[in-house]
Amino acid sequence: MTDLPDQEIYLPNGFTDPHVYLDSAIKFISDFDRLINMHITNFLTHNQWTYLPESWREALLPNGNDDYDWISPLVHLASANTSADKWPESLKEYIDTTEKLSLSRKPLNGC
Repeated sequence: MTDLPDQEIYLPNGFTDPHVYLDSAIKFISDFDRLINMHITNFLTHNQWTYLPESWREALLPNGNDDYDWISPLVHLASANTSADKWPESLKEYIDTTEKLSLSRKPLNGC
C-alpha cells in the first residue's frame, strides 16, 4: 500500500493511522451504501423508508406515517447530532460511527 503523508491528513479523534481510518471508512460505506446514497426527497417520492430496518422506522416515525410528524426527529438528529434513548442500539451505533468517521470541517492551523 502506498505511504500516506502524516502531516497532510487530519484524522478524527480516535484515529492515529490513516490506513486504519480508511479501512474503517470503507467498511462503513460498504455496509451502509444503500442508505448513504439515498436522497431525502426519495424518501417521499420513492418510499425509501421501506429500505430502513423496521426498528429504525419505528424509532424515526413514532406516529406511523403521519405526514407532519416524520421530519421532526430527523431535524433534531441533524441539528443536535444526538440520538434518543429509546432508539435501537443499531441506529445509535450508526449515528456514533458516522460521527467518529467524520472529518473535521473546521480549518486547522489558520488555513
